[in-house]
Amino acid sequence: MIPEAQKQQMAEAVAKIRETMTAAAKAAGRDPAEVRLCAACKTRTVEEVRYSADLPIDLFGENHVQELVEKTDANAYNGKPGHFIGHLQTNKVNKVVGRAALIQSVDSTRLLDKIDAAAARLGLVQDILVEINIGEEASKSGVDADSLFPLLEAAAAREHIR
Repeated sequence: MIPEAQKQQMAEAVAKIRETMTAAAKAAGRDPAEVRLCAACKTRTVEEVRYSADLPIDLFGENHVQELVEKTDANAYNGKPGHFIGHLQTNKVNKVVGRAALIQSVDSTRLLDKIDAAAARLGLVQDILVEINIGEEASKSGVDADSLFPLLEAAAAREHIR
């Protein structure tokens, strides 16, 4: 059970974030309704995520495969989309494809191949984003600038990837 003080703190935090988002969108000449709030759920329990899904949060991000599996299987997002936002290892693709509405961290043709094959087996098209390591830091994930366009072309050629 989530203590009432924690529930209140969560609701207040989301309200404050929404206010900041609205002000930033207006300052940029954008419609605030077009900007979506993604809550990163790292280490949060199913119960905490389920409660937060009732708040004005648009989607949820998970960076650990096991947490994505646990929370989607428990319907913790209450029908809202879940994104995979962490580095995805090829041996865990089958657990993510079909669970995540969007995989935000694709950085190799090998990973594209695995995602495409898993999506084909499930008869779906998996939405992805390509992760780019513009700082070219060895400790960071993402495709380097020289490999970006070949990776984008490879993604566009896949039938089960959008």
